[in-house]
Amino acid sequence: NPLAALTMQAQLVLRRARRGDFRPADVVEKPIEQMLETLTRLEALVREFTDFAREQRLELSPVMLPTYLNNVVALWEAYGNARGVSLRTKLAPDLPQPRLDPELFRRVLDNVIKNAIDAIDSSGEVVVKAHRHKPGRVRISVADDGCGIPPDIDVFRLFETTKAEGTGIGLAIAKQIVITHGG
Repeated sequence: NPLAALTMQAQLVLRRARRGDFRPADVVEKPIEQMLETLTRLEALVREFTDFAREQRLELSPVMLPTYLNNVVALWEAYGNARGVSLRTKLAPDLPQPRLDPELFRRVLDNVIKNAIDAIDSSGEVVVKAHRHKPGRVRISVADDGCGIPPDIDVFRLFETTKAEGTGIGLAIAKQIVITHGG
């Protein structure tokens, strides 16, 4: 709530500056834009941390896994292409229809796929695979041909990250969601 109030106040001042209430407007315009950008990042961080702390409640429904995974990968293709990374799926033909929370599980895939793309310096590949693991179980994996994770880093530990701009929350939340799904 304090972040929302601060954001609204900054937006109000920025609107007034652009309308000409302050002379010269450029004195306050750029700092306020930077403040709003920082507040947006901070709000996202707080939201992620709150999501991590909150108990995950699943809304399970049967999912056609090939369609679901192909759709998720297709949405990341533009981001991958911009970085010189190709994406593809490798899906077993006999995949069952698992019951999962499509929205929450999408967060897992988005986080892992984005990290995989970001791990590749230039011209590489990310492959999303799925196959039957055990009776009634599916294994989904995301593999990239990046440099790998240093052995002293546990990317699933809260606030641990290899990225300069990373928060170290995304994969901790992803792990929590997977565990909540029984994985």
